[in-house]
Amino acid sequence: MKKTNYILMIIAILSIVLALFLFSKEGYIININSKNKDIVSNALNGEIEKTNDISKVILGQGWHSGELTIYHSFGKTETLYITEGMFNLGELEAYIRENGYNLDNIGFILIGISGLILIYLLICKYINRKIY
Repeated sequence: MKKTNYILMIIAILSIVLALFLFSKEGYIININSKNKDIVSNALNGEIEKTNDISKVILGQGWHSGELTIYHSFGKTETLYITEGMFNLGELEAYIRENGYNLDNIGFILIGISGLILIYLLICKYINRKIY
């Protein structure tokens, strides 16, 4: 096998592992930028202390429904549990569902890419076997 085939095999394996990790997270993710920083800060203002260094937010679903995982810029994470009485977090939940990315869909894309890479590697191996 060529060196590039080994690299492709490593990429395929790593993308499968990353996809399984994303499947276990179960949720919607939104990266915080200048457009949505005010919406997130206003919703979380009374719930957490520092809202200015939030980098991304994951809204859980499935087994993790009701969880709001907040990632700060310097590695700190916080988990809030959304209940029915939290009006501001309900608005944030709706915003994340509308504008966020589903982690399961990202996982399926990674599985598809790794599947294509593995099919390519199998075809290359079959062609090399026929030639020699």
